[in-house]
Amino acid sequence: DKNAPNSRWVEHPFGTTEEGKIDFRGFPFREPLKYHYLQNIDFSYSLSLNEMTKGYGLSRGGSIISSLVECCSFVESLMPANLSEKFVGCNFDKAVFDSTRINALFESCTFIKCKIKNVLGGMRFINCNFVGANLTKSNFYSCYFENCQFDEANFSGCNISGSTFVGTKPSESQIASCAVADKLKFM
Repeated sequence: DKNAPNSRWVEHPFGTTEEGKIDFRGFPFREPLKYHYLQNIDFSYSLSLNEMTKGYGLSRGGSIISSLVECCSFVESLMPANLSEKFVGCNFDKAVFDSTRINALFESCTFIKCKIKNVLGGMRFINCNFVGANLTKSNFYSCYFENCQFDEANFSGCNISGSTFVGTKPSESQIASCAVADKLKFM
């Protein structure tokens, strides 16, 4: 039920953090979280578990699919393999997105000093902070960025072709370090 926050997270075996968030720090993303409305949960230092799948080999477990995620923390987490729908006011500082497939809207989220590597998907970022983020070799093809901060972010080898930047713009040197940066729109 995506209409009621934390309807599947009623039990709080680890209490709450100093910030008043439900404490699931170090949570192992093993199975997909589908059709959830997650609010004020701290998933900091969590990890996405790898599993051997017969006939497919090693695969990264866990996903947050078709879910609304609001005011949650993922500080220094190894993010799940798939993320989709909407994240609002979430903290991804120093998190690692490695080969993560993303099809989501991120609104007022922070990605300070996070590592986003080999990421694919359709993403929209509104009022997000990427200060000091490592975006090396990520595919931000046809993504949408509005009022985002990119100070000291590393765009080396990135694909930002077809992306739209509204009220924001990476520096000329950041754009020059991209592998592909064609057909950019600045508004």
